[in-house]
Amino acid sequence: METLLEILEETPWWVYLIFLYLLVIGCNAARRRTVSLKKIFVLPAVLLFWFLFEFYEWWPDTWVSLFYWILALIAGIGLGWVTVHKWKIYVDRQRKIIILPGTWSTLALAMLFFFIRYGFALYYKTHGDISHTALLVDLIVSGILNGAFIGRTFTFWRRYEHPL
Repeated sequence: METLLEILEETPWWVYLIFLYLLVIGCNAARRRTVSLKKIFVLPAVLLFWFLFEFYEWWPDTWVSLFYWILALIAGIGLGWVTVHKWKIYVDRQRKIIILPGTWSTLALAMLFFFIRYGFALYYKTHGDISHTALLVDLIVSGILNGAFIGRTFTFWRRYEHPL
């Protein structure tokens, strides 16, 4: 229990802000909602920034790592598209808004992303010798989850630009 308290005390304040933000966004997504066109890009940008912020701190062989991450990102974009492409999305071009159906998948993906990022960051800080396998798993999982949010957002934006 003491170790858990130490971990929580040493967690940077901004990580708690990200957690609260993801929790609020995920809970709000559980019901039908109206979202401005600009706002749909915020969540993927926050998650992407968080990943890239830690990327240069932990990963050796930056270009090779970035290559694997981009491959995983592309797979995640496809996954994001598959999960939302059949949703009934209503577009109001005059007000520049999109009306999305309620889903718990946003909360699930956001919390999964948060706890994986947090868990790997904790692992990196507490282990002197980080295995190449752990780094690769982190890259792939983070790429897929980042890509899923980007793929969803791209699908929403595309529907806004070209309604069915």
